[in-house]
Amino acid sequence: MNWYERAIEAGIRDRVRLLRDNGFNTECSCEHDIYIQFQLQLPDDVEQLDLLLFDSGERNYVIEAMLTRDQGHLRKTATVYFPDTRGMYAPLNQRTAALESYLGRAGQEATP
Repeated sequence: MNWYERAIEAGIRDRVRLLRDNGFNTECSCEHDIYIQFQLQLPDDVEQLDLLLFDSGERNYVIEAMLTRDQGHLRKTATVYFPDTRGMYAPLNQRTAALESYLGRAGQEATP
């Protein structure tokens, strides 16, 4: 058994492998909430990720980039969220709920 099978939940494993195999340093992921968080290295990482996901067949996702400072240290991360089977994005926190509202998806099922 490889480390992917031991450490990464089955429902998100292929997407994590896709990102890691293409140079994205993933930090955490969740099958239940359907997201992957990774480190941003280059200014165009978000665009590269968008093209990678789209070219691999993904059609619905949200990429959230974040810059934070902790005791003076800059941390650049991003998270990609995938919709559940109803087309809804997991409301992990108020920021995500606000994003769903902005996208017009709060409390609604998406049209396939």
